[in-house]
Amino acid sequence: MKLSIFGKLIATSTLALALTGCIDVEMDVALTSETTARTTTTQIMSAEFYEMVSMEGEEGSDEEGFCVDGELTENADGSAICVEVQEGPFADFLDADEEQSMTFTQEGPNLVRVTLPMGGVEAEVGAGEEMDAETRAMMASMFEGRTVTLSVSGVEIVETNMEKSADGKSASIVLDFMDIFDGETGIDGDLFALVRTP
Repeated sequence: MKLSIFGKLIATSTLALALTGCIDVEMDVALTSETTARTTTTQIMSAEFYEMVSMEGEEGSDEEGFCVDGELTENADGSAICVEVQEGPFADFLDADEEQSMTFTQEGPNLVRVTLPMGGVEAEVGAGEEMDAETRAMMASMFEGRTVTLSVSGVEIVETNMEKSADGKSASIVLDFMDIFDGETGIDGDLFALVRTP
């Protein structure tokens, strides 16, 4: 999962699964040094819709299934959790073709600024595009209350416009899927965290 396609992660989790279920997404970006990071992406699918996805997989659907590249945990209540981990140098996460991507900028010894342009995320899901009342109602029924959470962590969060944890080692933000679709996140410009790294 490349950081440069964080917006596409949201788009894939919503649009590709739009006919199959509700899902919450969490993405943690842990800076492990001045030049490396580890991302952990967690997708949580409710029992009702995981059963539907599983049935479609058994029937040989051509659609890409849930948790193809991650570690799948099936819970006793029927829900499922998919965790995908990627680790390496910043360059491994970047894509030159992505203009509105998450970026890493060194700002001093053991200081890295992580930036995510919200415009890029909203563009990936077609935020603000007009939809008729029926389509809007369908989207709301599937994704109302579902969220995507982004967190950035390191030795210390020096500065951020996200919510800093009590221990000061991470910063996070929870975005409602429907707010993203409607272009109403209330965030102008970029999300960022200036992180002190190991």
